[in-house]
Amino acid sequence: MVPHPVPRELVWGSALGLVGFGRIGKAVALRAQGFNMKVLYHDIRRLSPDEEREYSAHYRTLEELLRESDFVSLHTPSPHRRAT
Repeated sequence: MVPHPVPRELVWGSALGLVGFGRIGKAVALRAQGFNMKVLYHDIRRLSPDEEREYSAHYRTLEELLRESDFVSLHTPSPHRRAT
């Protein structure tokens, strides 16, 4: 069995803050549901109430997200990425 970098007991029921809620952020949110995590998100646009329910996600300002989250995951475009 491969050891987990973070013990499951620390993750279960904790708050996960997602900065950037595009395709990858949404995929992470769905996986976080399996750990009974409270999903907080910040993005340039707020999701519709239906989408927030679908992902069990709660919108927060960036400051609120950083204050309330146990773990934070960044999913924003790189400023160094060049358009092709």
